[in-house]
Amino acid sequence: MSDESPAETPSSDDSPKARAKAEAKRHGKLWELRQMPAQRWLNQFCENWIFAFIVAMTIRHFALEAYRIPTASMEPMLFGDEAVSKADHVVVDKLLFRFTGPDRWGVTVFQFPWPEVAGPAGPAQPVVAWDGEGGRSDRFPFNPQMNRNFVKRCVVQPGDDFFIRGGDIHVRQEDGSFSVPAKPAAIQDALWLPIYEQGSQNGNLRWQAKGGSSVADDGGTLVCQLSEQGRIHFDQPLWNLYVKSGPVNVRRSGSASPLTRVDVSLTEPRFSIKEGAREIDGSIWDLNRWEVRRVTTKDLDSASHGAQLNQRMTEWVGDLKVDFLCSELTGQADVVLAEGSLVELRLRLRGDGWAVLVDGAEVAGGSEAPTGSRWTMINVDDRVSVLRDGEAVADPVAVSPTNPEVFEQRSALWLEGSGSLRAARLTVARDVHYCRSGFLADESGLWAQSGAVGKHNLVVMRRQMIEALVDEDLKTRLVADLDAALDRRRATAWLKPIGDSPERALRAPEDAYLLMGDNSPFSWDGRNWGWVPAANLRGQVLVAAMLPLGRWKLVR
Repeated sequence: MSDESPAETPSSDDSPKARAKAEAKRHGKLWELRQMPAQRWLNQFCENWIFAFIVAMTIRHFALEAYRIPTASMEPMLFGDEAVSKADHVVVDKLLFRFTGPDRWGVTVFQFPWPEVAGPAGPAQPVVAWDGEGGRSDRFPFNPQMNRNFVKRCVVQPGDDFFIRGGDIHVRQEDGSFSVPAKPAAIQDALWLPIYEQGSQNGNLRWQAKGGSSVADDGGTLVCQLSEQGRIHFDQPLWNLYVKSGPVNVRRSGSASPLTRVDVSLTEPRFSIKEGAREIDGSIWDLNRWEVRRVTTKDLDSASHGAQLNQRMTEWVGDLKVDFLCSELTGQADVVLAEGSLVELRLRLRGDGWAVLVDGAEVAGGSEAPTGSRWTMINVDDRVSVLRDGEAVADPVAVSPTNPEVFEQRSALWLEGSGSLRAARLTVARDVHYCRSGFLADESGLWAQSGAVGKHNLVVMRRQMIEALVDEDLKTRLVADLDAALDRRRATAWLKPIGDSPERALRAPEDAYLLMGDNSPFSWDGRNWGWVPAANLRGQVLVAAMLPLGRWKLVR
């Protein structure tokens, strides 16, 4: 046992290093105390806020960043507007994204792949930073490059062989065939867009009965009396129509009368306007009779795009979901969802059971009564399925079209049988439909109307897409045709649609992605400016919020 007491034991606090540190700290405090109060406050303020700024910039650059959605191209997933208070603001993951890259169907922020500069109207209307001769038109510091960030959905990944038809992306599989990649369930659920809700608006009964059948609306319940000789047909046009709920400008097609503002939505489409002494009823779904324009006049909502948008919105959608509660049933009722001659999905309901038939062949059935259950019929991504109370009654049945002519056909919905059916809370929804624009369309008219810069942009986009053609012979012919057009000889084949069939399939470059907007008619996207290089990708959207923060949601 030591004779030395604890008080005499050397302490680390008495070491020369510790004493020097304490002395320096004491002198530092004395120096600070000798400063004027305003100087001390300034020192502390700078120390705290410079540190906070460094941390914030580090997070912003490497981890998370916020963006505002300025246009309607991703509605209704993300609402866009020029006004800050009316647009969604999103938080983007940049950290994990650096290691994973974009998933197929992921909502991705990226730098616009063409350099831009402020146009004649300033930064609000940028133009591409190339002149008509292919040279750069940006000049620092008076006309600098803008480098805007866009947000779209990643639909094609590097190395994919693909084409787009019938509103769907068809990708080549390992066996050489093309099929539509199925979206993850959470993403698909978020993408369904309701286009009809039974009883949502008085007078909006879009069902027609023939052959002795009858149909009526009983407070939001569809009451169907079915005859063996007749059927009840859903007669709302299944257009690729989209409007945001609220004010919309309308007028009769071909009319020179001023636009009239009406309040409508996709599920409450009916309106009434006055023309002179007459009161005229209409529906935004009747695009053959009515011209429909958004009230906003920014970007692609401008009046100059009105005719183009109406044309794109009259493409027929194929992917639909029908959902209803079977509240009462007598006899037999068949609910049929068909896509031309491609597929017929039939839900047969009887008092003693039910059955699901695909093209006449039974794929599922049961002996329990169907009443009291909610039934969902789905035709999406070349797969059909039926759910009962949210649970699948059988595995989805794949639809594999072999004839290219059947890739794009009109869908239809009807009821037939013998007896009566009361269907409560019946809704119809549609999937995202990528319309024909950009390289999917004939752009000869756009070429004729464009100035030097517009022609240059078309050449740049078309050349890169033509060079992505899988068919080498077709690629050679179209490149030669493009070069001939630039030599002022009459040649226009290079402006015809490509990437729209197996024969004109495209192959994505190894370092590039195709990104497109959910709101297809209003989206200026990869169909118009081509690939997004991997170097331009910034991150994946996690959440969206509307200012003030009264509404937020996960982005799928």
